[in-house]
This record gives sequence, C-alpha cells and structure tokens, in this order.
Amino acid sequence: MKHITTNKSIEKVDIDYLLKGEKARIFYSDPPWSDGNLKYWNTMRNKMSGTKEKNVVTLEEMTLAIQNMIKNHVDGYVILETGKAAVEFQKKLLSKVVYNIKVYDVFYKSGSKWLPNVVIVGVTNPSYKFNVDLTGIKCDGFVLPDKVFSEIAKENDLVIDPFMGLCNTGKACMKHNLRFAGNEFNKIRYDKAINNINLSIKKYVTS
Repeated sequence: MKHITTNKSIEKVDIDYLLKGEKARIFYSDPPWSDGNLKYWNTMRNKMSGTKEKNVVTLEEMTLAIQNMIKNHVDGYVILETGKAAVEFQKKLLSKVVYNIKVYDVFYKSGSKWLPNVVIVGVTNPSYKFNVDLTGIKCDGFVLPDKVFSEIAKENDLVIDPFMGLCNTGKACMKHNLRFAGNEFNKIRYDKAINNINLSIKKYVTS
C-alpha cells in the first residue's frame, strides 16, 4: 500500500481497508471537538453537496471511534490540532489511549490574522519520546505536519488522518515519502483533497 483514502463518516470508517492489517506509526488529524463543530461541518456538507442529512455522528460516537482507532491501530505518535476551548476535553479523550501528553500553543491563519490554536501530542507507548518543540508555529498550509514529519517520521512510515479535510496531512506525507491513509466525510472536500494529493505527488514524487 502506498496511499489510500475513503469518504465516510468516522464511525463507519473501514479501518482494515485503510490500513490493510498494519498499524499506523503516526495519527495526525484536526477533527471537530464539540457538538457545535459537528453541526457546523454537517451543515457545510449539506450546503456543499445539496443533501439534508442530520448530524452523521454524535460527539460520543466520534470520541469512541477515535479512541478505538488509536488504541487498536496506532503504534507510535498521536498529534491532534484543536482550539483552545477544547483542550481539556481533548486531553481527557487522549488520556485513555496515550501517554506523555504535551500541549503546544501555535497559531493558525484566519483571513489576514493569526489566531491562537493548540496542538496536543501523545505516544501509544510510554517508552516513545516526542522531543519536537512546536511552540509558536504558524500553521499555514501544511507547515505543521511538515515540521512534525521532518522530525519524527522515517521513510515509508504509515500515517493516518481520519478527518483529512483538504489533505494537508497527505501533502506533507508526499513530501516526506510517507504512506498516507486518509478519510473525509464531506464528498466535495474529499474530491478536492484527492486533487491536492495528486498535485503533491506530481510536485514531490515525479519532479
């Protein structure tokens, strides 16, 4: 397997299809972390695709799906981007499945402004070390996953992102010659993500 993606709601992701029985070394994602975020993204999905579905997943279902995915299918590093208001919720979620949790204050771009954001990092084995200082990084485009992968990933490592959005994680994987397994439930964004991956393959693999 080189790269593989699916277009499903998180609780319906076929992890065996994505990972082919292998454990990912890195879980990197930027998922919604509140009922409000879930409603927003579902509204956007309906608006973009013309559907009228209710929330495809509850916060509890999403949390359980993520915990199970990390616990059973990741052996290595877990990196999650989140807003400041969701830090304690996210730390509580991760504390059930990872060790050595660290929190880094970073920034993301909104229009012309840089706004505060947070990255939470953990490891699935207490003997694993994450020694990358992410404090203050401006997360424009795929700057953040690029920085993380350049420090901790080894060539051909398997990376999973079950909320891949427009695929900044996948683009960083292309640059560092990593294998990417991704999922995105919004079909319009999913199609754009696949195009982004293809552009990255052209830029980083065939150039």
